[in-house]
Amino acid sequence: MFGRIKVRVPHLMRREKFEVRTPAAVCAVRGTEFTVDTDEAGAMNINVLYGEVKLNFTVPPEKGASQIDIPQGRNMTLAEKGKPGKVALMTAEQEKSSLENWNPGLSPSERRKEMKAKDNDRAQMREFARVTGGTEDSVKSFLNVVKESDLEAGRTLKDIHGNTVRVDQRLMRPDSSTLQFFNLVK
Repeated sequence: MFGRIKVRVPHLMRREKFEVRTPAAVCAVRGTEFTVDTDEAGAMNINVLYGEVKLNFTVPPEKGASQIDIPQGRNMTLAEKGKPGKVALMTAEQEKSSLENWNPGLSPSERRKEMKAKDNDRAQMREFARVTGGTEDSVKSFLNVVKESDLEAGRTLKDIHGNTVRVDQRLMRPDSSTLQFFNLVK
């Protein structure tokens, strides 16, 4: 195969396999989304969006391994058949062009529409996490203030076993001439 293709492979059963054969290599995957751009001479560019691609060279390079594992978020560029490839992080532009909808009937703005919606959702989740984190921090701060005030007032103490206990002091008047003072330990 040569040209440009975007592949989304669901999780396959144990004996099932999916391969993309190019003049330079064979790409085997399971539960992966990736793009392959290749020409007749064997030059190839692979972008792995999700999952992992195992690449076996049809003509092994003189130097280096005959099989390369390309993990998620990485790009492998092969200049020509028989030469070793370079695996590197995908650039933002490579990632955007690979993630867009490749439906040939869509205009360029429609192809990126889904990505814009995902970016908006991510921004909303980040904002929610930021606000929630701030709320949690204020609750923790308030609880620390309450604990400190309890310790200062003597309402929270350590018993002889090292356990933190809460002491509640009560004053009762069973009749007009007596006072009863007692501590409740919780």
